[in-house]
Amino acid sequence: MAEPVKLFFAYAREDQKLRAELAKHLAPLRRSRLLSDWHDGDITAGSEWAADIDQALHAADIILLLISPDFLASDYCYDNEMTKAVARHDAGQAVVIPIILRPCYWEDAPFGKLQALPKDAKPVSHWPHPDDAFFEITKVVRQTAEQVKAKRQAEAEARAEADRRTQAEAERRAAEKAEAERRAAEKAETERMARAETLLPPPFAWVKIPAGQVTLVTEENWADNYIPKGQSRVFKVEPFAIAKYPLTNAQFKPFLEAGGYRDKQWWTEAGWEAREQGWAWDSKAKDWKPTGTPWTEPHYWADKKWNGAEQPVVGISWYEAVAYCRWLSGQTGQKIMLPTEQQWQFAAQGQAGRVYPWGNDWDCHRCNNSVKPCDSNVTTPVRQYEGKGDSPFGVVDIAGNVWEWCLTQYHSGSNDLEGTDVRVLRGGSWINYSADHLRAASRLRDDPRNGSNNGGMRLALSL
Repeated sequence: MAEPVKLFFAYAREDQKLRAELAKHLAPLRRSRLLSDWHDGDITAGSEWAADIDQALHAADIILLLISPDFLASDYCYDNEMTKAVARHDAGQAVVIPIILRPCYWEDAPFGKLQALPKDAKPVSHWPHPDDAFFEITKVVRQTAEQVKAKRQAEAEARAEADRRTQAEAERRAAEKAEAERRAAEKAETERMARAETLLPPPFAWVKIPAGQVTLVTEENWADNYIPKGQSRVFKVEPFAIAKYPLTNAQFKPFLEAGGYRDKQWWTEAGWEAREQGWAWDSKAKDWKPTGTPWTEPHYWADKKWNGAEQPVVGISWYEAVAYCRWLSGQTGQKIMLPTEQQWQFAAQGQAGRVYPWGNDWDCHRCNNSVKPCDSNVTTPVRQYEGKGDSPFGVVDIAGNVWEWCLTQYHSGSNDLEGTDVRVLRGGSWINYSADHLRAASRLRDDPRNGSNNGGMRLALSL
């Protein structure tokens, strides 16, 4: 409910009776909450009466000057209340209405410029029936109160509108600032993500993967795994980016040219030891063994069957893959690493958890594999199956062609770079003759020192 208009009586004590009569006529306006009135009779015992009067005077919307010879003769009424009232009127802070109660010479007073009541400034005491005078006064007071109320409402609405505009302007500026910051961040992110694209030969692109969750299932023939055999676990995956294609020979080459195999800073401790020992496949022993000749390039690097520019790099151990990621991170300022197996699987099968990257039905013609009737004996260029076997996020060649190293340790599930624990591989390869190995959820493990002609890598980027 709107606050009543505040009315102040300025009068001489000798006119208390007439003031009380006028207050009776104003009673309906008080009951309707159009106004509330105040006079010095409202001062409570023990209060500082002068301060109370001054406070009420300065809070009033309408000030009634009850004029009489006694009012004009009173220094307090004239010099204090009347002077302050006229000053507030002139400042537009209140409406002052002179009420002529008894005959006196008031025309030269400071309030003489104001329209006085009752009608024709005829003193109330000269009316045959004073109630008629008070009635006329009440009508004008009511009209004035309505005007004050309307002005107050208009001012409140104007303030509200000004506040609304100020708020709208602030929100607009905040939105513009947020949009500018978003665009700047987006530009910085695009530039940041483009660093590897600028450094590496095509085809290279990042695919942003949103947050989600993925279910990993341990194969029946896996033992000592961080997920109990035959069971499953759900993992949350935070947003990240993954390379659209497996890493190619042309993209691995800058690492060799930069002396990556001779620079220990890019290698883990165990990785540098394996490089120094020169682990390689012993065809006679049919096992991986140290040769005593340090690695200087991936196995099969010089073999034309495997070293096409857009063929995926093969013959790399997990240690070499990690060294490459650390080197590339150093060149770009980006946090580039192998994907965890949770990231890899989510990027491969999407939110719906597809069986294969392209859907739930097997089709050997969508990737490089040896599942009959398809039969492969070599890796293919990473773009050969683009548009055929892509994942829901548009990741290409993520099933078949090469098994891809993941960051994850097989036994503990840790993603720590140090240690010699066997690591997880994902995706299946050209050599696999069972569609089961090409499933997005299929998992493989291998010694981090080993590098075969059906194993490669794919990059991941922390966002």
